[in-house]
Amino acid sequence: MCAQSSLSAIYRFGDSHPELLSGLGLRRSPSVTTLSRLLRMVKVAEVRQAMLDFMVALSELRGVELTVASVDGKTMRGVWEDGEQLRLWQVFSGQGALALDQVRISGQLDEPRAARNGWSRFRATLRGQH
Repeated sequence: MCAQSSLSAIYRFGDSHPELLSGLGLRRSPSVTTLSRLLRMVKVAEVRQAMLDFMVALSELRGVELTVASVDGKTMRGVWEDGEQLRLWQVFSGQGALALDQVRISGQLDEPRAARNGWSRFRATLRGQH
């Protein structure tokens, strides 16, 4: 969402960049209420799966095998959820120059669990076992 951190900021960004809206088939920036209703209909698991499918297809088009991945835990500056700073574990393919997945973690001690779950999910996607 163009690095905006709130629905109001997304609305303002769209309102101040009308040249981007026409490419999306929009005449004006959707209101905060419309954005909220739209995002409530989105299932995170379906978006994650669509992104993984896209990354696999993109790597195939590039002729790159996604056989090696790097993992790293990150604390997101300025992003808080439930009174705690957001921490993510990320899987990255240097070969494909792609971020493959990211999983919310509770801290450094949670990284091994996230690594097992995230990598298993990604391998299943590569094998077509959605």
